[in-house]
Amino acid sequence: MTEAPIQRRQGLRHVLRGFLQEPQELQGRQRDGARRREARQRRFPPLLDRVGQNRPRPGRVEIKYRGVECPSNGTFAVRVMPGSNPYWFAIQILGVVDAVEKVEISKDASSWTSLRAMGESATWVLGSGAEKIVGVGRTVSVRVTEVAQAGQQLVLQLVNVIPAKWSAGTTYEYTVVI
Repeated sequence: MTEAPIQRRQGLRHVLRGFLQEPQELQGRQRDGARRREARQRRFPPLLDRVGQNRPRPGRVEIKYRGVECPSNGTFAVRVMPGSNPYWFAIQILGVVDAVEKVEISKDASSWTSLRAMGESATWVLGSGAEKIVGVGRTVSVRVTEVAQAGQQLVLQLVNVIPAKWSAGTTYEYTVVI
């Protein structure tokens, strides 16, 4: 749960680095300092030194946040990732509003096996033992645990969302009445 703010900060740093990098049109043989500085000041002036040094100014940038409605229409989807097979199974959960904390799969919607997050992407993977759950001719149910902003957990159980004759690279939709 503490990883999300760190990821946001890294993302912001990445965005700011992108604004402060030399614009593509000035890279290479056009190394004229005045033109480069002018292009940077046009791209993101509040962060630049007003004296013309074209370096980030020390201090803080005020950032304001505003909550917006992001309702779910009740349609969720599970994408079976390309390369998936009965021995290595990877999925993405689409249509969720909050942060996904845990993804589990089951062949009978009663005993659940947890998948592990693959890096920082939204891909969830089951390697060892996948053939026992997603083997040929088996439907797959997916259970998704989301964490809402208030810290509440929301559990979505998508029963038989992946059909018995599933194929890698295919997205399967599931509608939930909310």
